[in-house]
Amino acid sequence: MIAMVKLNKKQNILRLVLLSITTLGIYYVIWFCSTQNQIHKQMNQGLSGVLHILLSAFTGGIYAVVWHFLVGLYIKRAGGKNRGLLYGLPFTVTFIVTLMFCITFIRNAIGIPTEPWLSYLIGGLLMFATMLISMAFIQSDINKISLQSEIEE
Repeated sequence: MIAMVKLNKKQNILRLVLLSITTLGIYYVIWFCSTQNQIHKQMNQGLSGVLHILLSAFTGGIYAVVWHFLVGLYIKRAGGKNRGLLYGLPFTVTFIVTLMFCITFIRNAIGIPTEPWLSYLIGGLLMFATMLISMAFIQSDINKISLQSEIEE
């Protein structure tokens, strides 16, 4: 049996969401990086947080989408449920929709009569909202693991 590890300290989800909104996503990036650092250090899985962010930026966010699926496996190894599909599927769908909004020829082919700046704004807001939702689900499951660890001690 795999030993239970604390992936992260228990955090208030509302606080995470509000901090992410008020910092325009910067706190989400910090959370994303620190969560991956915990996984890397305690479970010896994946990249360090900084490399994780750099790879996400280099691949245009595709690695971040894949990570949302993989984090479910990490949570399962720590004693939780693998809900990677719940974390990753909304992120993937929103990623595709955002691309559709942002690529001009697709936008014109579909017949969306908007200005390009409005398409970018809508796409960006969709991605931001999905990031917050995914973060809330992931942190909720990490909190459950932390609570289980505290009870067992």
